[in-house]
Formats: sequence, C-alpha cells, structure tokens
Amino acid sequence: AQLFTKEKVANNIDNLDQKFLSWGYFLGFNQYDFKFDYEENLDDILVDKTFGFHLGLIGDMRINDYMNLRLEPGVFFTTRNLMYNESYFAGT
Repeated sequence: AQLFTKEKVANNIDNLDQKFLSWGYFLGFNQYDFKFDYEENLDDILVDKTFGFHLGLIGDMRINDYMNLRLEPGVFFTTRNLMYNESYFAGT
C-alpha cells in the first residue's frame, strides 16, 4: 500500500504487552457433525453437515512478566440436522 505514497511504515508499539488489562474479540466459522460408529454397515441415520459461526471477547490480565490470565467467553451459533426414515423406529 505504500508503493505510490511517501508514507513510512509505523513502528511497533513497544509496551503494548505491558498493560495490566487488555481486551480483544474473536470471530470464526465452524462446522459441527455427528459421528456414528456402527458394528455393522448401517445407513439408517444420515447427518447433514452445516456451517455456523462463533464470536466472543478476549480479556487478558498480566499477572507478572511470565504469566497472564486470559478469559475467552463466547457464543457458538450452529445447527445439526439428523435425517432418518421414521418407519425404521416404528417398533421401538
């Protein structure tokens, strides 16, 4: 981005990690699934793979030079779909 301008690249902030408390956030994508281990090869339950997302906050407390306490509360949004033939379970 600095190719056509005369701007200099900013130096790193030296003491950024020295703060007692710092915070941030995270955002991501996920894919949840079920795994069935059958003794026989049965295809009675099918799983539809779906995608979701998650987001949350990151809180970091500097305890000393060698140790930090980090909390990451977040929420995950996703769905899982199971598909099966209802006649298979009619007798149970």
